[in-house]
Amino acid sequence: MREFEIKLAVPAARAGELEARFATAATQALHAVYFDTPERDLSRAGIAVRLRQEEGAWVQTAKATTGKVLSRLEDNAPLPSAHGDDPPLPDLRLHEGTPVGHRLERALKACGGLADTQLVVAFAVKVRRRTMVVESSRAAIELAFDQGEIIAGEQSRPVCELEQELKAGDPGEVLSLARSWCE
Repeated sequence: MREFEIKLAVPAARAGELEARFATAATQALHAVYFDTPERDLSRAGIAVRLRQEEGAWVQTAKATTGKVLSRLEDNAPLPSAHGDDPPLPDLRLHEGTPVGHRLERALKACGGLADTQLVVAFAVKVRRRTMVVESSRAAIELAFDQGEIIAGEQSRPVCELEQELKAGDPGEVLSLARSWCE
């Protein structure tokens, strides 16, 4: 699967405006943990592996760059037996046979492959996400307004962003919408 999205940083001075615009949007708390090898082999290969808690269950996602700025490969694998607040360990074999899985195999060949590579937590993200879908005659775009923090070790930084993801239709509509939000 390919993902086409734009993420826009929201200045603190404008966050209130977006909070008002998303006042009636669906809201959920998201907790995501991103993994890499101790040597950051995945990051260097343009790959991200995360576990995200969604409605009490954990979902594993692998994403990889495609050479196009706004497009990435993506594969999601539910972990139905994993519940609770502590993330399970990722199982990279869940992505075998997918385009992003092939990228993972190449990136981790020297580390022992999908089954034997040791991964460590790179960072975590905890946000309150508010979502809505904008539809036009040419596209359906999901808007996600995230506010929270990024945590790496003992450090944390606030995050406030607006993500615009194409769900169906013309990718140019995402660019047009992003331009209008920036104005």
